[in-house]
Amino acid sequence: MNQHLIIPVLFVTLCFNITIGQSDKFEAEMLEALSLHESAKSASEELISAKKLAVISDLEPTNWVAAYWTSFVYSQVANASEDKLSYLETSLSYFNRVETQFSTLSDKEKSYVMALKALISSLYQVPYFIKGDTKRGMEFVNLQKQAMEDGFSYDGESPLLMVLKGTSSIGAGYRNKPAADYEKIDAGKVLLEKAKKIFNAMPLNNKLIPDRWNEPWIDFWLQRVNQG
Repeated sequence: MNQHLIIPVLFVTLCFNITIGQSDKFEAEMLEALSLHESAKSASEELISAKKLAVISDLEPTNWVAAYWTSFVYSQVANASEDKLSYLETSLSYFNRVETQFSTLSDKEKSYVMALKALISSLYQVPYFIKGDTKRGMEFVNLQKQAMEDGFSYDGESPLLMVLKGTSSIGAGYRNKPAADYEKIDAGKVLLEKAKKIFNAMPLNNKLIPDRWNEPWIDFWLQRVNQG
C-alpha cells in the first residue's frame, strides 16, 4: 500500500506526564490494536485495527486517548478506502467523544485534539470536491484552517501541526495552475524540516500519547519536494 495512504504510527511520546486512566490490561489491548495499525498494508487490514480500538473505546467511553486513537485510525481507513464518507463519519463520532473531555485537557493535549480535527477536516474535503460540491468542500477547508490556528494557539511549536500545515502548503503549491507555486512549496518544506528536528529531539516515554502520528509523513513529502 502506498505509504501516504496508510500512515503508520510510531509508539513514542513527549517528555511530560499525562494521566490517561488506563489499567495494565487497557494499555496492553491498546498497544496490540495499534500494532495492527502500524503493520497494516491495506484498508481492510487498517479496518481490523480500527474495530479493535472501537471495542476498547466503547468499554472506556470517557477515556479520551482511546477515542482519539479510534478516530485517527478510522480516518486512515477512510483515506485508503473508496467509501470515504462512511468511515469519516465513524471517525468523527469518536472524535466527538474526545471533544467532550476537551476542557479537562492540558494545552499540549488540546493541540493534539486540534491536529486531529484538522486532519479529519482535510479528509472530508476530498469527496465533496470530487463530487463538484465546492461550497461544502470549502466549509471543511475553513474548518481545517481554524483547527490548525486554534491548535497553534495551544502549542506554537507543535510538530503535529507543522506537518499538517507543511503538507497542506506543499500540496496546494503543486496543485496551483497553470504553474506550481514554489513559494508555498518552499514554505511547506521549511515547516517539515523544523518539525523533523523537533520530533528527533523528543524523548520516548509513554507509548499511547498521540503526539507524533504524522512524523512518518515527513520523509515522504520531503522526498517529493526534492525530486521536483
